[in-house]
Amino acid sequence: MRTTEESTQAIIESATVFFARFGYGKTTMTEIAEYCDMSVGNLYRFFPGKLDLAAKIVDLATQDSVASLRKVAERKYRSNAARVEALVLAELRETYETMENRPTIEEMGRIIMLKRVEVINRGLAETRKVMTEVLQDGIAAGEFAISKPDFASEMIQAATLKFRYPQLWSRLDLPALEREAKGVIRLLIKGIQKN
Repeated sequence: MRTTEESTQAIIESATVFFARFGYGKTTMTEIAEYCDMSVGNLYRFFPGKLDLAAKIVDLATQDSVASLRKVAERKYRSNAARVEALVLAELRETYETMENRPTIEEMGRIIMLKRVEVINRGLAETRKVMTEVLQDGIAAGEFAISKPDFASEMIQAATLKFRYPQLWSRLDLPALEREAKGVIRLLIKGIQKN
């Protein structure tokens, strides 16, 4: 007999597999329950609906992404400006590859954006925290001339949103997107650097 935690994890893992393979719309809670060797009624004890399950998967993916970005931010760079650029490029590459390797993820992402925008907003806020920390380091090092790193981080994120799951906004290939992302970041950095 599985513990509650083990059952929750099994449900999330199976749903992730089904959503990736067949898409959110074509996956039923019955299929997920059968794969987990449980009744549909039991499955609903853990997640009230398929949307709740998808939201949890997106939350967990965001946590993984933020952890990856923290590792990028912790590396040694020649400057904090280079760290900012590295963060944007890392997120671009990670999200681009996710959508290239798991095209059915786009459907789930769009549904979450429409029906659970708070999940998306929470993910954006968590991602911004990493950028804010880098900007604070840049201020402390005398590299950036900004008084509100939280606001600056939010504006950098707004300006670079095209590079987060870029296939939602563009059909450019990765090298073209990297070129654009570098150009945008370098322009933004010029605006916050001390002269």
